Amino acid sequence: MKPNLFLSVTILSLSALLGSSSARAAVIDLESAATGGSVPLPYTEDGFTLSVQSGSASDLVINNTNPGTIPSKLRMQGNGTIRLTRDGGGLFDAASVQVPTFGLVSGTATITSSAGGSRVLTNGDNATTVALGGATFSNLTHLDFVMSGFSGLDFPLDLDNITVTPVPEPSVAAIGLLAVGMLARRRRVL
Repeated sequence: MKPNLFLSVTILSLSALLGSSSARAAVIDLESAATGGSVPLPYTEDGFTLSVQSGSASDLVINNTNPGTIPSKLRMQGNGTIRLTRDGGGLFDAASVQVPTFGLVSGTATITSSAGGSRVLTNGDNATTVALGGATFSNLTHLDFVMSGFSGLDFPLDLDNITVTPVPEPSVAAIGLLAVGMLARRRRVL
């Protein structure tokens, strides 16, 4: 009986350990970017990568001019798309993004997801944290930040503190189900 109890406890512990480590939220705060000015994309942090999908790479940069004084931010000051993906191609959920600076006169800024989510940013989103969440921002392969119709009259779109959570791989869920099943079976046998 003791080996079965040991095996059950081991599997349950391993399941809890794997499940908790893979489902922690990551906040992409861009603070590990190189200092001293603009950093071209792609940029990787906490298992996620921001890359240019379209537009001028020189206008789609991480601005980190005064580290420690002014937080780094992803600055979009032209038409284009920046894509966030999970390294290794895994799925993730998007919870929120901070918009420190934003003001459009003629352009449009939209956050879109691979699950069909779309959140159009308005000037009222300036200096706020925009909640995403829900089914259309869950189980994503990518999240896009899109600027279009940008003109010289528009202020840049700055983004920071992108909060995402990796979706656990099916193998982690399978271990958890196996552990629960073994414990249930063990209780029936006793």
